[in-house]
Amino acid sequence: MVAGVNLVQNKTGPGKNQIPDFDVPEKIQINENRNIHDLLSELNNPEQEIPKTKPDYSDKKENHIEAFIRNPVVTKIFPDIMNWLNIGGNTLSLAAHAFGFSDGVKNFAKTIGSLTTKSFMIANSVINIVERCYSKNFLSALGYLNDIFIAGTVNQDDTYLARGTASGTYNMANSLAMSVDRKNFESVDDHVSSTLKALSTFFKNLFSKDVLKNFMDHKNGMWAIFGGIFSNIGALSWLFSGKVKVPTLIRDVAGVMMDIEQLNPGHLKAGQKNYFFSGLSLAVGTISDLFTRLTPQFKDMLVPLTFIFDGLGRHLLRLHQNERELAKGAALV
Repeated sequence: MVAGVNLVQNKTGPGKNQIPDFDVPEKIQINENRNIHDLLSELNNPEQEIPKTKPDYSDKKENHIEAFIRNPVVTKIFPDIMNWLNIGGNTLSLAAHAFGFSDGVKNFAKTIGSLTTKSFMIANSVINIVERCYSKNFLSALGYLNDIFIAGTVNQDDTYLARGTASGTYNMANSLAMSVDRKNFESVDDHVSSTLKALSTFFKNLFSKDVLKNFMDHKNGMWAIFGGIFSNIGALSWLFSGKVKVPTLIRDVAGVMMDIEQLNPGHLKAGQKNYFFSGLSLAVGTISDLFTRLTPQFKDMLVPLTFIFDGLGRHLLRLHQNERELAKGAALV
């Protein structure tokens, strides 16, 4: 063995003139009379044209992402742990204020509730961003990315209002994809063209004489699309005006509209029970948020109650998404 090169024996006799067995291009002629130094010199010659090919790891990268998405620890166990910590933290905050504990206990419980909520938002969003990018639904991924930004910058009392730009975006994006019968896209161009087509269909259905019938058909996703648009309007109006009541009203009414989309009986008929009951829980959370503005004296109890039902709804939505991703992954095998 010379510098990692296998030596083979010359045919002229045992033990004579051993030469290296190189895996080199055919352009370099190897014969018995050339020594190792000549061969190494020729291989190192910069003028020598030696074809170089880069290994293609695209399939391996894709498999890693797919394995990440289909990993039950990632898609089920970890989100569930973070979700129940969120629900537990906000339950602690609700109990501390409902049963009149000392201010110190109330503040501690409120801090725990806020930290668990923000942690769950970040963890849930990261997983969804990977899934949505893998499916090339980048508009939905943008909504979840915004959720992470909100978790890190907005206080607990205003988080649900601010999330109108996040939940409004990814719910609208998911329903736009559903309305054109797409679960994933082939490329950015495919995603853009399909989204524009879905928006065009939405506005045609909106201004059609059969508008009520179009809203009742769950395949059109009109409640979630319409609600997603106005959810963004409500949250953005709060952001730029600094006012709370009217933007909250717009955002929460729009939120209920998005929940109505999930409460469409057509989803139950289609076997999407987790999606349906997710909408029910989210609707209760949205109504609770609205009452935090209408009855501010109960805000310290209503804010954690909002996130308890929001957490339950997002847990059920997570289960629904897991079912869809697993079905898609099984189709890829």
